[in-house]
Amino acid sequence: MNNLQQFSQELEEKTAKIRSLKDEEIKEKGFDPLAYRLFLMENLDKENIDFTWEKLWQSQMRLWGMRKEAAKFYSLYQKVSATVDMCDYSNSNLNEKISEFMSLLNNNLNFSTFLELYNSYLLETNKNLQNWPKDKVFFREIRHIFFDLDSQILNLNLLPQMQISCLNKIFQEVLLLSITRQEVKLTKNWAKADEIRSQIQKLGWQIDDYAWGFGVWWRGN
Repeated sequence: MNNLQQFSQELEEKTAKIRSLKDEEIKEKGFDPLAYRLFLMENLDKENIDFTWEKLWQSQMRLWGMRKEAAKFYSLYQKVSATVDMCDYSNSNLNEKISEFMSLLNNNLNFSTFLELYNSYLLETNKNLQNWPKDKVFFREIRHIFFDLDSQILNLNLLPQMQISCLNKIFQEVLLLSITRQEVKLTKNWAKADEIRSQIQKLGWQIDDYAWGFGVWWRGN
């Protein structure tokens, strides 16, 4: 078992002990169950967790913010690495940033600080996104940091398009609608563009516009 798998297993054991709500209860209130997962991770280091639905709403807003930032990075990554097959995922040599993340996990599984670092690194990356060298290898390294840590530890579905874009018909429909919307915007048919945005939102996705294109992220129905 590698370190990421070990930390993931320990995280699952810790959250299971303090989990008090079932997914059905959470969905009935209109929340994403993964927002509750984020809430638990944010409070793992506390002796007593003071749960309220308002606090869960705040965690859900943070989850949406992380997904939006991840989608922003991913959208430029796709533009820079247009020739890379997104369905062909393979390991790469991660930079020293991984060591910083792993040291937090080794430090008594400090997940709350780990989350803060992950989010701040995501924000920092996006803040300087257009200033980074337009190098495929560089972008692939950064992508693997975000993807590996989410898919193997956080499991917050921050980059769902990387996991399901080769399989999920709904996302393929979202992608097609997003591309069509870009073409419609070029004709300055803003009403039609807004109509397509609404179609995308009805499918549970959010679309954001950037200078280089668009980013889509899962918000939920």
